[in-house]
This record gives sequence, C-alpha cells and structure tokens, in this order.
Amino acid sequence: MYAFLRRQLEEKCISLQLETTPAEPAISMNISPKFLKVLQLSFEVKYMDEDITLTEKRDKIKTIEERMGVLLYHNVIQRDVPTDPKFDDIVALATAYYNVGLKYGIYTDTDDLSNAVQCFSRCVDILKEKISDRKAILTSIGALNELYSVHEKMDKKTDSALNTLNRALKIYMTYTQEENYPDPICIASFVGIKEEESNPKIILNTLHHTTLQNLRLQYLIRPIDKHLFVHYLNKELNTRLTDIVSNETKFDEKCLDMALTLFELSRYFLANGRFTEAKSHIAIGDYVIFRLTAELLKAEEKERRGKKGKKACYAIAVNAKSWGSYGVSLLRFWMEQFSQNKGNHKSSEIQDLMSTLEIKSEKSNLIFSDLLEKELEGMNIQFTETCILNLADAKSVFIKTLRQFEKAKEHFTPDTDTVTYANIILEISDTYKYLAGFEEQRDNQIKLHKRRVKLLEDAGKKFPTIIKDDTELQIYKRIWYEVVTSCSMVMDLMVEKTYYDGLFKEVSTKADQYMKMLAENSGFYLNTV
Repeated sequence: MYAFLRRQLEEKCISLQLETTPAEPAISMNISPKFLKVLQLSFEVKYMDEDITLTEKRDKIKTIEERMGVLLYHNVIQRDVPTDPKFDDIVALATAYYNVGLKYGIYTDTDDLSNAVQCFSRCVDILKEKISDRKAILTSIGALNELYSVHEKMDKKTDSALNTLNRALKIYMTYTQEENYPDPICIASFVGIKEEESNPKIILNTLHHTTLQNLRLQYLIRPIDKHLFVHYLNKELNTRLTDIVSNETKFDEKCLDMALTLFELSRYFLANGRFTEAKSHIAIGDYVIFRLTAELLKAEEKERRGKKGKKACYAIAVNAKSWGSYGVSLLRFWMEQFSQNKGNHKSSEIQDLMSTLEIKSEKSNLIFSDLLEKELEGMNIQFTETCILNLADAKSVFIKTLRQFEKAKEHFTPDTDTVTYANIILEISDTYKYLAGFEEQRDNQIKLHKRRVKLLEDAGKKFPTIIKDDTELQIYKRIWYEVVTSCSMVMDLMVEKTYYDGLFKEVSTKADQYMKMLAENSGFYLNTV
C-alpha cells in the first residue's frame, strides 16, 4: 500500500509540473494592514535562523501570539465592528496560527505540544465553513495533518485525532472532484516568501499524500472503521485498472503495488463481514498477478524478469495469505451465527434458519467496473463461498483455507519473516478453532483443539531465541496466549465428556501434558518483558 501511494504521489507531481501555473495577481487577496503584519511576523517565526537562542525564539513567538490573540478576540470572537471580518483577513490570521503551531510542534515538551494543538485548532476553527476555499485549503489541510501528528507525539491516539485525517481527506476529495479544479492560493507568496515548492497544486498533492500515509498507518492497525480511506483507494484503483484493461496497456511491476493494495483493502471488508466485496478485491488482485505473470513469460530479458519475478513471488504469497484470511474470516462469521442458533433450535432446523440469514452488508459503490468483473469470468477463483450453512460447507472452506495458508508459508518462513509467519500460524489455529464450532461431536472438537496446541507449540520452537523488537514480543505473547487457551479448551472438553461418569482420575492423567504446557506458556507470557 505504501508503494502504491508513493507512486501515486510521484506520478501526480510529474503531471502537475507539466502544467502551466499562472502567477496569482496581487488583487487575488486584499489583506488589511494589521493582519498582514501578523502574517509577516508568523513567517519570520516559521523561518527563524538556527543560531537564534531559544529565549529569543520564545520571545518572538510570545510577541506574535499576543498580536494574534488581540486580532482573534476583537475581529472574530467579540467583533467590535458590526460587519463580518474580511475572509482574506481570516485566512491571514489562520495561516499565522498555522505557522506558529509548526514552530511549537517541533519541540517535545508537553506545554509546547499543547500550544501547538491550540494553534492548529484555532487555525481550523476560524476558517469555519470556508475551510475548503482555494485561499484556505493549503493551510487547513496542513493544520489538520499537523494536529494529528502532534497528537501522535503526545501519544493521544483518540477518535478525534483520527477524525482530523478523515476531515483532511474529505476536504481534498471535495475540492478536487472536478477534473479542472482551481489552483489553490499559496499565501506565502503574498508576503514575499519563496518556499521550497511554489506550485500550489503540487503543495496540495504533497499535503494529501501525508494525509493518506497517516491514514494508511492507522488502517494497518485497525481497518474496520476506515470507511472514507477505503472508499478513496477503491475509486483510485478501479479507475487505474479499468484504464489499463480498456486501453490494453501492458501490466508491469507498478501493477503489483495495486494488487498488494487490493489485498490490504480486503481486510476492511472481512472485518465488516462483507465477503462478496472482500472476495472481489482479492480476485481482482489475483487477476493482476496473472496478467503480469503472462507478460513476464513473454519477456526476453532474463535479468529484468528475475528482478520482477522476485516481487511477483512475494505478491503471490500475499495473495495466498489473503485467500486464507478470507476463509478463516468466513468460518468465524458463520460459526458465530451457527453457535447463536444451535442452542435454540433442533439440528434439523439450523440449516433452514442459516439459509435465511443475510451477511451484513450495506449499499455501497465499492465495487469494480463491469469491465474488470468480466475479466474475472475466466479466472479460477479460490473461493466461491460467501456463506456457510452446515458442517459440510465448513469442512470445504476449512480445507481450502489450510491449502492457501500452506502456500503462503512456502514464502513466509520463521527465518525470512518471523512476524508474518507467526500471524499465519495464528490464523491456521483460528481455522481449527472455528471448524470446531461447527462440530457437534465432542471427540472431534477435542481432536481439532489438540491440533491447535501442536501447531502452536511446534511454531514456537522455530522462532529465534532473541526477540528483536516490541512487534516480535507481542506476536510471541499472542502465540503463548493461544497455547494457554487451546490447552484449557482441550481440558475443559475432556471433563465435559466424562461429566456424568465421575472418572476425573482418568481425565486428569490425560490432561497432565496440557496442564504442563499451560503452566509453561503462562510463565512465558507473564515473565517476558
């Protein structure tokens, strides 16, 4: 996903550089003298020389803050005059707050960061409903991005912090929805400041890229609620891939980045129980790899084919892992439906009831063009199922899921990618667990959970003895946790099996090995720092 977004930025910048951007006439903005002075001072603060002492810097910041406060109170809050302040003055004041916020934001002191939040918040607040105006959009999106970054630095990962990114994305999408959207106005040029980049559309594109990359990082942590981000990427991918197919353009290495992004987006749909859309995204990614592989087979340059082949192999492995995730998510969703109805209905009634259930979905335009969907008709889609009605269906999905995970494990090994390998093991463990939820025979349930225990134990022995970072630590702790819960499940089922027999001695003998593993892995979990 990172590579796709990065390439998108670069291609857009190249395109914008070829456009002729007319210089904005001075009359485009008419800023009152008092506001213009504050704006000029804010740029002086923004670009203060490094050799200025910290005390001098803080004195300058304090001076301009006092001036901004006076203008804010008398012209925006109190309004000493009956008419609304000129919008150009508001933009100038908002930009001043933005510049001062940038200066505060480079520090790590809590008070400085709090001041940065206050500056960026005021910048956004005083622009109000005109936040997406061409005079304000560069400042507003910049301030929203910085608000999020400062909250990250303060370790305040709240919903409101994430909403700033969604708001920035929404503003950009609204502003650029027309192909010939107007050039934003770069405020720095009105005070004689020559910044590193002068093309306002490139500045906007760069700010937008920052928004997307921040959203990407949040998406990787928790995809389920990143609705606008997914909507945006889906539209971009749909447009690009449709153009490639309709124009009969060759599929090249750049397309692999799109395929990998499609696989990542499938996580959002799986998390929301939208299996038709998840399947479509993985299948389209599968199609992209298929087309690229076909192009590579035609290539005559062995060296280039080797370089591309390595990335293609990685994409194929991610594709297999994505199909595996699809299968285990499908089992999980329908196992929950099955379990909820099993206690209230006879076995003969459950399938009829399950068949009437509809997968949670919502009206959405997150689908692909008819042209792309038609291209899939000749493809061998790994999963056709979007629902599971009974144990037979569950076993079919179970087998397909394990097959895909085994394929992924050929590429992701404990030596080459410990974290991904461990995540695959955890998903395989879940696959056994969710199949057990469909089983009605306790002996079969015990067998499945025993396989989980062996799988997790064997995997743990393959991991390096030295833990490199917190990411590895957390994944190891998850493995140990799963060993504990699966051992506990085995023992619980053993006891349930002999509930009326009073033969606990026999059960306890069989359970000894699981009790020992439970104790050992509990120790690992609790004592590893």
